[in-house]
Amino acid sequence: MCGPISPPTYDRYRYFVTFLDKATWDLEVKLLRTKDEVYKAFVEFKNKAENNPSNKRIRLYATDGGGEFVNKRFQDLFTKEGITHQVAPPYTKEPNGLIERLNRTLQEKIRALLLLVGLPSYMWGEALLALVFLYKRTPHASTGIMPYEMKHGRKPDISMIRV
Repeated sequence: MCGPISPPTYDRYRYFVTFLDKATWDLEVKLLRTKDEVYKAFVEFKNKAENNPSNKRIRLYATDGGGEFVNKRFQDLFTKEGITHQVAPPYTKEPNGLIERLNRTLQEKIRALLLLVGLPSYMWGEALLALVFLYKRTPHASTGIMPYEMKHGRKPDISMIRV
């Protein structure tokens, strides 16, 4: 989870949360107005991720020790759904390094994109969504396959992408 980001977007979003499927490298991002919306964002992500023909389910959910993830609502959901919640020790980035680095890279790319195009800084939310769209359609360094292709089993149509 990243934020609070200033200035807020025109829709008053100040945070974003990232969900990464390590098997397919598929990335989902949700813009949030407040930190307490992270539970609803996770439930939406979970429902979307588990709605697949192969019946794959979330079995492990790794987070930092932030209060937005370590609470009764999440604990009840994880117990009910059989999800193992892996919490990183306080003040250590290493166990959660992959997503921490990804969040930092996204923030740097947002700044670069806004500067390159000359957009005002409150457009960071739109830039983030565009970057995630491109991320899913870019071959991953370790596999050479696009996350979209790994998840859906077919190449995406990228004919509409322009510089």
